[in-house]
Amino acid sequence: MIRTIFVFVFIAVGTALGQDKGTTESTSGCTLPGQYSSWVASLGVTTEAQQELCIIIANAVMNSITIGEFKKEMTAWGEKYGKQDKIAEFNKRGDEQASTVIQDAIRVSGLLANSIQKVQEIWADDNVTFQQKFSNLYNYFISLDPRLERTLYAAVSELVPAFIKELLLNPPAQEKQTSETPEPEV
Repeated sequence: MIRTIFVFVFIAVGTALGQDKGTTESTSGCTLPGQYSSWVASLGVTTEAQQELCIIIANAVMNSITIGEFKKEMTAWGEKYGKQDKIAEFNKRGDEQASTVIQDAIRVSGLLANSIQKVQEIWADDNVTFQQKFSNLYNYFISLDPRLERTLYAAVSELVPAFIKELLLNPPAQEKQTSETPEPEV
C-alpha cells in the first residue's frame, strides 16, 4: 500500500509540471520526460540555464539526490535566473498534487473494508444461482469508482481461485427470456 502511494506521489509531481507524455528533447538538447521538457522550455531562459535545470531534474529522477537537495537546488537555480516565482509555483503544485493523491489513496483504502464486506455479502447469498452470484459480483465491481474497483479486484484476486477471477471479469451471458409460443406460419 505504501509503495503504491509513493508511485502515485511521483506521478502527481510529474503531472504538476504539465500534461505531456513521453520523452521529448527541450530546446537545450537535454532529454527529459515530456512534461518536464515542456515546462523547462516554457521558462524562457537561456540554453545554458535550461541545461542546468535539466541536470537538476535528471539527478532527482535518477535518485541521485534527496528531495530536500532537489528543492534546494531548484530554489538556487530559480534565484540565479530570476525564476523564483516559477520554482515556487512548481513546488506548490507538486505538493498539492501529492497531497491530493495521498488523500485519494486514504479515501479509497477507507472504502475498501466496506467494499470487501459487500463482496462477502454477495458471495454468502445462497438464494441465487451461481450465474446470478457472479453477475451480482460483476455488477457491484463495475458500479464502483474505478480506483476502488481496481484496488478491490487486486485484494479479492489474491484470495480467490483463478476460475472465479475469470468469471468476475467475464460473467456468464444472461439467459434470454423467450416466449414458448411458436411463430405463426405464413
